[in-house]
Parts: sequence; structure tokens; C-alpha cells
Amino acid sequence: VCVAGTSSTSGSSSCSVCIAGTYSPSAGSSSCPMCVAGSYNSASGQAVCTSCPAGTFNANSGSTSSSSCSLCAIGTYNPSALGASTCSSCPAGKYAATVGSTTCTDCASRLGSPGGSGICCPDGSYILPSSSGCLQCNINSYSVGGAVCSSCAAGTYATLTGSTACTGQVVSTCPAGSGIVFNQFGCYLCAINT
Repeated sequence: VCVAGTSSTSGSSSCSVCIAGTYSPSAGSSSCPMCVAGSYNSASGQAVCTSCPAGTFNANSGSTSSSSCSLCAIGTYNPSALGASTCSSCPAGKYAATVGSTTCTDCASRLGSPGGSGICCPDGSYILPSSSGCLQCNINSYSVGGAVCSSCAAGTYATLTGSTACTGQVVSTCPAGSGIVFNQFGCYLCAINT
């Protein structure tokens, strides 16, 4: 009977050593399956494959080197030391600022992060999934929590970019001799002869 780390086809009296990237977990195996994604095996004749460490992943099966375990990208993590084929994106409100992260960190108070962004944005700003930085909210929108900007509710406004709240009542009528300038709030005196 062949020992672990080797295999023998049915009817054969000889044992074959499993090559790198494969394994044979028990005596009497008839084949040497490839190491699954998330693991590797750099030596021949092995009974088990080595799992990629936490903070890394390996999407390929049959890997023969620890260099096939890649670090998780910024904004992603892998807490498992049992090997993983992918890294997970950090959920909203958390970030992973370095490669090879094993956990995601909560954004500081009143900062937000869309899933997988790897950074946190302050109030009055947001981040697009394809962006590497924070962008200020546009006029007439605001952000509390830094994840997304919301439009001001009817009857309120935000006159500056990067606002954290909408305030006031939009002026809809002005007294005689004054008018409203588009995208401005409040009444202005009309010029002479207008």
C-alpha cells in the first residue's frame, strides 16, 4: 500500500510520488489531486498543502510556491489563516488602508467609507468607488458620515460645496424692485431701468 504523499493506479505494484502543487492525504490513494485555490505545495511527496496566510489570497489551484499567495489590496481583507481564493471588500463604514490587511478598521467618528474604498471621508464629502480620494459634495447637497451626498430637501439649500447640512428657506418671491438670481438665495435689488 502506498503511503500518504504518493499514489498508485489500480493494479499497479509501484507508488508514484505526488509532484509539487499536488498532495495525497492518506495511504492507498489512487491519485494526487491539485492543491485547491488558497493553498500551495512547493515540495513533492506531501500529504497536505500549505494554506496561504491571513491577509493573502491565491485564486489558482495547483500552485507550487508561497509566492502565489498575493497580498490583499487596499480596501480588502482576509482574516483566515486557512487559505482563501479571494479577499473580501471592507463593508461600508470600515476601511483597510494597507495591503495584506487581516481586518477592516472602523472609520473615526462621523467619517464614512463605501465598501472597499480603503479610505474614510469627512462630513461634507464622498468617494466614488473608482476614486482614490474624497470629493466635496456639490452645492445643494450635503453629507453626514462621509459615504454619500444627499440632495437638500425641498425648501432648504446648501450654498457651498462640502456642506454638512441644508438650511434656511429658499426665497420664492421678492418685493417690488428686487429679484432672484439663478442658483442664488435671497433677494437682490434690481439695477436701474431693469
